[in-house]
Amino acid sequence: MKLSYNWLNDYIDLEGFDLLDLSNLLTMKTCEVEGTEPLFPWLSQFPVVLVEETQQHPNADKLKICKVNTGKETIQIVTGAANVQAGKKYPLAPVGSVLPNGMELKVGNLRGYDSFGMLCSATELGLDGIAFVEGEDSSAGLLTLPDSFQVGMDMRTTIGAIDTIIDIDNKSITHRADLWSHFGFARELSTLLGKPLKRNLQDFTFPVSKVSGEHPKAIIQNGSARRYSSALFSQATNTISPLFVQVRLMAVGMRPLGSIVDASNYTMLDMGQPNHAYDRKFIQGPISVDFAADGETITTLDAKERNLTKEIVVIRDGNKAVAIAGVMGGAGTEVNSSTTELFFESATFYRKDIRKAVAQLKLRSESSMRFEKGQDMLLTEPAIYRFAEILSLSSPQLQMSSIETVNSDEPARNKIETTFSYLRSRLGHLDMDNHRLAEIFVSLGMDVDYNQENLAVTVPTWRSVHDLSIPEDLVEELGRIIGYREIAPMPLMVPCEVPKAKNSLRDLENKLRDLMAESFHFSEVYNYDFHSEKDFNADTRFAEKALALLNPISADLPYMRVSPLPGMLHNIEANHREHSDLRFFEIERIFIPQEGKELPKEKIFLAGVLTAKKTAREMLASLSSLLSHLLERTGLPRERQIFLSGEGGVFHPGRNGMIAAQGSTDNALVRYGQVHPRLGDLYDLPGEVFYFEVFLQDILPFFENPLNRYIPVNRYPGSDFEITVMAPRLTAFEQLHVLAGQPTRGEAAGSETYLETVEYLDTYEGEQIPAGQKAVSLRVAWRNRTRTLQSEEIANLQNSLVARFAEAGFPLRS
Repeated sequence: MKLSYNWLNDYIDLEGFDLLDLSNLLTMKTCEVEGTEPLFPWLSQFPVVLVEETQQHPNADKLKICKVNTGKETIQIVTGAANVQAGKKYPLAPVGSVLPNGMELKVGNLRGYDSFGMLCSATELGLDGIAFVEGEDSSAGLLTLPDSFQVGMDMRTTIGAIDTIIDIDNKSITHRADLWSHFGFARELSTLLGKPLKRNLQDFTFPVSKVSGEHPKAIIQNGSARRYSSALFSQATNTISPLFVQVRLMAVGMRPLGSIVDASNYTMLDMGQPNHAYDRKFIQGPISVDFAADGETITTLDAKERNLTKEIVVIRDGNKAVAIAGVMGGAGTEVNSSTTELFFESATFYRKDIRKAVAQLKLRSESSMRFEKGQDMLLTEPAIYRFAEILSLSSPQLQMSSIETVNSDEPARNKIETTFSYLRSRLGHLDMDNHRLAEIFVSLGMDVDYNQENLAVTVPTWRSVHDLSIPEDLVEELGRIIGYREIAPMPLMVPCEVPKAKNSLRDLENKLRDLMAESFHFSEVYNYDFHSEKDFNADTRFAEKALALLNPISADLPYMRVSPLPGMLHNIEANHREHSDLRFFEIERIFIPQEGKELPKEKIFLAGVLTAKKTAREMLASLSSLLSHLLERTGLPRERQIFLSGEGGVFHPGRNGMIAAQGSTDNALVRYGQVHPRLGDLYDLPGEVFYFEVFLQDILPFFENPLNRYIPVNRYPGSDFEITVMAPRLTAFEQLHVLAGQPTRGEAAGSETYLETVEYLDTYEGEQIPAGQKAVSLRVAWRNRTRTLQSEEIANLQNSLVARFAEAGFPLRS
């Protein structure tokens, strides 16, 4: 959100306060200030000039040669603008100036005549939408300036744009509905600086007159709004707004649209109260606020037809919906250039209803952003008076009726009871007496009743809606106002005890994070626990249906996730254009619906995804080795790991596999392989992407087994033997693994000499290898628990292995 420094000064005197100091003060005590910047600084280059003469260019029908008075000299400008006239004033971009689009002005020559600069349009100055002269379209041709503008004065000073914009991080004020306005921030600064407000809510007023016509009766039905206030206006003029109104609207990102709409938008940005102006001649009455019917439609101001549901609140004129409450008005009742009479509404809605409407319609507006936070009911009437004040500046004869208000709720003022000892125990050492602490609450607009120990605080209405409600909230308020730097740090006094229970699952999570990040050099990612329809359909291996959310954070993410895979593919999709070698992992949960049960079954997974400039064979070999090492480091020795062919599905056929534990080959611990090409097309993936997944509950028993925690180092050297055998092309390594023998841990061996490892090395299918065959290299190692193996023993072990391979049809490669 953007704030204007000048606008804030309407409500609190900030003279003498350095902007950097103010920004730091707000950041430390209220919200994050992302930065400050001057308003329209480039306009200082462009003076107001007077065109004294124009004549037709002798060599071009569409060009004119102008004699221009800059206030310092008279220069020649050649222009093709159709609306240039002698005696009129325009902004000039002189030679050497730089336009907002980066173009530097130089002396030009147009058909033989020099031009020493350029007369500018509003667009060229970065002032799209601004208007100075009634009836003139600022988007067509040059920007015509009023006769009252002083020749030679720069445009920034002339239009009153000597201002600074303060950029507030929206995320830091989502819980503070009272700060979504200039008045709200001025009230906050009043507390922080100890300075009084120049004007408060009760100071907003406007003379009430008898306005012709009957005031439409308004009702709130089915608890669809908290409060609805309205007034009638007559003798309005929908003309250009005062210059300061236009400039301030543009300063915070809004385009001027005419005095009525500008006054409405200005009021919202000024006070934080959204509102809506209807052309009175299109409103018949009665007005009702109610929920829409399923299937009902409305065409909104953006000319789009919206399909409504029974969860969306609408404003009705009779039986016809004329606005989506708190979001956007409807077409057909909006003001236009001939509007003179208004029906004006200022209401407060329940934030849950506005959030549902925004999510279902995928329509967010400046109004809905404020209503989503929860509005103070007491703003509705002052906002109407403020609107009248602003509109009367361009409509001097404006008349306003009395305000009519209906309520379905009462303004909330939360009461919080606590003790001073509780506040101090939560904050730490405070060198302040009780009276000073109570004064801080009073400065925040609270009513305070206290004695030596007890404290009762009544919160103001603007902080009672979804904000301050429990003693912990008061602790936070004290901490930020006093300043956390002012609170002396104290050591936390807690008993030092050994944890009563060991959380093996948490230990396993930490172990896996360390392995993936430190040993395998993967980057950890955090994905939403929610799925889109596309994500759910991409992988239904674990559940045929997903848990649907009643109130999703986004209409695009309506389900709890049932697979780790889609989130990981999104990570690749978002990053592969910048990096070719990607390695991501995530440890989180999936949520599997259970028949007859309200809550889903949660399964914790480790999933990883990677890309690299390697062949598929190299990637699969590397990935299988990595996963084997991961299982070994978490309790399953390599000699007990069984490598199996994969199941396909989300994986490329023939390029996937599984790892199971010896004796449990029906239950794979790890699944891995190349992602299926259909998913590559669905998620815009870069060629070959490889993925693996492990469910922590499956490997937890190995991690918890004390026998797997530590193996004493064998003091005697082992004997390695590398061998390359010929095999049919489709032979799985597991067949060779079985022939070589099952590795056995030394302490469990039936004899002193045991097979320690069987390790895959490489596969070759190039020249000198017969068609349909491949050469497979592997390494085996033997070791003795009590002595060094003798040469004769090693030769016997090697010969026996070669013989077994040859007998099974896997001869040595010659």
